[in-house]
Amino acid sequence: MKNKRFIVFLSALSLAASLSLPAAGADAPSDWAKTEVESAISQGLVPRDLQSSYQTPITRQEFCRLAVTMVEVVEEKPVSQVIADRELQTKENAFSDTQDDYAENACALGIVNGYEDGTFRPQGSITRQEAAKMLYETAKVLEYTGSGGSLTFSDRDNIASYAVTAVKFASSTGVMKGVEDGRFDPAGLYTRQQAYITMDRLLSVLEGESAGGEMTANQIFNQCSPAVCYMEVYDAAGQAIGTGSAFAVEENGKLVTNYHVIRDAYSARVKFPNGKTYSVENVLAYDVKRDVAVLSISAQGLPTLPLGDSSTLVSGQTVYTIGSPQGLDNTIANGIVSATNRVVDGREYIQTTAPISPGSSGGALLDGSGRGVGITTGTLSGQNLNFAVPINDVKEYLDKNDPITLEELAGATSRVTNMQVTLMGEKATYTGEVLGGATPHGEGRAEWADGSYYEGTFQRGMPWGKGTYYKSKNQSLYTGDFYAGFAQGEGVLKYHNGDQYEGQFAGGQMHGKGIYTFKSGDQYVGELAYGSFEGEGVYTYVTGEKYVGEFRNSKFDGYGRYYGTTGKLEREGYWYQGSFKGEIKPV
Repeated sequence: MKNKRFIVFLSALSLAASLSLPAAGADAPSDWAKTEVESAISQGLVPRDLQSSYQTPITRQEFCRLAVTMVEVVEEKPVSQVIADRELQTKENAFSDTQDDYAENACALGIVNGYEDGTFRPQGSITRQEAAKMLYETAKVLEYTGSGGSLTFSDRDNIASYAVTAVKFASSTGVMKGVEDGRFDPAGLYTRQQAYITMDRLLSVLEGESAGGEMTANQIFNQCSPAVCYMEVYDAAGQAIGTGSAFAVEENGKLVTNYHVIRDAYSARVKFPNGKTYSVENVLAYDVKRDVAVLSISAQGLPTLPLGDSSTLVSGQTVYTIGSPQGLDNTIANGIVSATNRVVDGREYIQTTAPISPGSSGGALLDGSGRGVGITTGTLSGQNLNFAVPINDVKEYLDKNDPITLEELAGATSRVTNMQVTLMGEKATYTGEVLGGATPHGEGRAEWADGSYYEGTFQRGMPWGKGTYYKSKNQSLYTGDFYAGFAQGEGVLKYHNGDQYEGQFAGGQMHGKGIYTFKSGDQYVGELAYGSFEGEGVYTYVTGEKYVGEFRNSKFDGYGRYYGTTGKLEREGYWYQGSFKGEIKPV
């Protein structure tokens, strides 16, 4: 659409501008409608021969004429050219009971359809919900990209399923309003003046979007928040293991979120702002590296979020986030785009100052027109370093349909290369087997930026089983058993200075029985606790001297015997912190 007031053919505008409405009466618009009807006429939206009988019901044929006129006004060309430009086909004799050009052109554009018996019933009146549907389809023809909010009308359950989205659109944009007592009155008849007024309002909506009009935060919230849901994920035992956010992109239950929100989950439930909850049935598509997941729930008529074009974002542009930070669902915040293509861990993100917190992951990043431009994903230190996956990176997954349940995904194994993961509290690059597409599980190798690495067996994201761990900081190398990420069981630890320990470990420390050999040749054989010689043991010097007895904090401490280089017993008695105290135990 063009960024200016829409204009019709000059002859039509000039004629319309010279007209005036009749005086009040049966043929005139109601007082409340007069101003907007005049506006519609002045903009060329109402053909001359329809400028009468304003309070009578409008026919289906007449409404088609209004819709086609709207298309010509906006596109600034005859409808036949619009149809040709879009490579559409006008079906002659599309209906068995009319050959009206306006009805056939509206049908070609997808604005109307006939009845099952092939008729169109051109002189039939239309209901309010039918009008909403035709207005919505007209807006779509004119490339309107906004979305509808939630339905708050007291009679919303009476709205036909085919019209739910259209009524959401019409009511949230202000194109149509309710009637008395908070009702929409979906089956109520639609008059000419109502049709003219709503066409005028629709033009204003289209003009606002074409001009790049920004919505207020309140408008963003009212229009977009109904499509964003809170998510809770559960383990195999049904215990909650995390929360996040997601948003609906299709009325039939298609949701978008971050992959890491559902990682390792066996089931999940989502809750929308209207209070309705749904179980996640399937994962339709996912990408671990891009951190994207497309989910499905069993729902119809969901409020949806229109998707924008993340490539059009510019630094300094105002954006909004809606999600469930810290489990606080339906939270909106705003900020600016700090960078449109920030690379973090080899992946490109939108950087924004719009604050997010744990639980925001999977939520929506919105532009000023209420369009989704990203998935809120993560944050670095502080609330001004926040990141979102660009929505253009997400779109390729929306058409994929490879359904797998969360339980199946959590148990599925595969192999990855150079995947970014977090292990032992630090980011690492992992190559090997994974569970659920992202969790190291099986044989693999992880490398940290400082040069440290682990190679061996993993279980659910942790070293667990047999493996080798090299720690760059102290240049130590451990080979042996691991349990839940720690050295535990039997193993060998070699230090950079030449010392070596072989024996039992617990909680990542020398603990149990083992042999510690110093680079000098001295050797300790005995019990250890939390990295120290503790308990009964034998310390043999490279010179041949030997201590046999009790140790505390790696020192002779307690009862013990000391032998000289020839093997002769030289001292026997009690020791304290490495010093001999005599045959009598000190008190």
